[in-house]
Amino acid sequence: HGFKSEECKAGLYKYVSVPKSCNGVSFESANEFALWLIENANIMVIPYDDEGKYIRFSMTFVASDEEEEKKIATELDSRLSKFKFDF
Repeated sequence: HGFKSEECKAGLYKYVSVPKSCNGVSFESANEFALWLIENANIMVIPYDDEGKYIRFSMTFVASDEEEEKKIATELDSRLSKFKFDF
């Protein structure tokens, strides 16, 4: 979906840069984008504005099997696919 990040060497989190805008809405901070994302896609992330604008994706859940893992990842992809992010 255009999010830029580096490979994480340890941990469960993925830190990505906040887009400049999405579907005509501009974001001045990671917090603004995080609020927009939960209101528009029902996706919760952790915003970081200390050293640039970043959000943290965290896929932490207990899945019963690999099929359930794929189902959850597919749902996240589906929710993000509704938007055009500009970086």
